[in-house]
Amino acid sequence: MVSAAWLVLENHILYSMYATVGKPIINKIPRATNQAIIALKPNSNIDLEFLYYAVVFIEFNIYKYTSQITQSNLNARSIKNLPLQCPIELRNQKKIAEILSTIDTAIEKTEKLIKKYKQIKTGLIHDLFTSGVTLEGKLRPRREQAPELYKENPIGWIP
Repeated sequence: MVSAAWLVLENHILYSMYATVGKPIINKIPRATNQAIIALKPNSNIDLEFLYYAVVFIEFNIYKYTSQITQSNLNARSIKNLPLQCPIELRNQKKIAEILSTIDTAIEKTEKLIKKYKQIKTGLIHDLFTSGVTLEGKLRPRREQAPELYKENPIGWIP
């Protein structure tokens, strides 16, 4: 059996060339992939994280470098010729990557908080609709604890 899979060592940018064109990730561990992915390994003059953000930056313009048949595709030659802008000094690249990474971390934490608060809101809505509130604005006891506060109707018990 012949396979198109190949091993990519850590510290490469894995870059999709077919279908979901132009989606990069930093490969932190060795992994197998196939011909739909190209591995970009920066030389000693390019910081790995900076390269990642450089290809993220051009993600929305990548389609002009693709060949279109039934789906968008890139090839290795077009990827090598992508117009990436890069500061000459490595320390400047590292600083840019550090700032962008800090922003990404803040966005991830914010998205987690939003998800958490949406779950809290969903639970609160459930409690409000199934238990109701007292005149003081406090959550009523559940039906099992105070059945006299609830009335049965065709859709179930309501406060």
